[in-house]
Amino acid sequence: MHGPVTRSKYSHPSMNVTPLVDIVLVLLIIFMVITPLLNRHMEIKLSKHARNSQTDEEQPEQPPMVRIRANGRHQVNDRELGAAEVRGHIETLLKDREERKVRIFVDSDTTYDEVVHVLDETRAAGASDLILEPQRQL
Repeated sequence: MHGPVTRSKYSHPSMNVTPLVDIVLVLLIIFMVITPLLNRHMEIKLSKHARNSQTDEEQPEQPPMVRIRANGRHQVNDRELGAAEVRGHIETLLKDREERKVRIFVDSDTTYDEVVHVLDETRAAGASDLILEPQRQL
């Protein structure tokens, strides 16, 4: 009774993009929620240079000072050491101290990797607080 079904010459297949848009929006929301949770924080405390009228006898003992240099020769309390010797020297300096703070100075041309390496070694030596000091202009 009916003849064969034929398609018109002008019909075009189309793709339904609604599910694709839904998936992209869900992924966007997931990434927006997760991204703030991925931040890792390192607390940095810059020391305050306040001058007071205390005598040398009244001033508390200063924490050890580490100067990180670009050439790989670092300075711990005016003693020049290699990168491998820093940890052992800081361990001996902090051994009998109640406060386990270390002051850190970094030369401006030092690489980030070297700074992180020395900070890790200082933490491993037992320092609980690392005080990053700004470079003083002379």
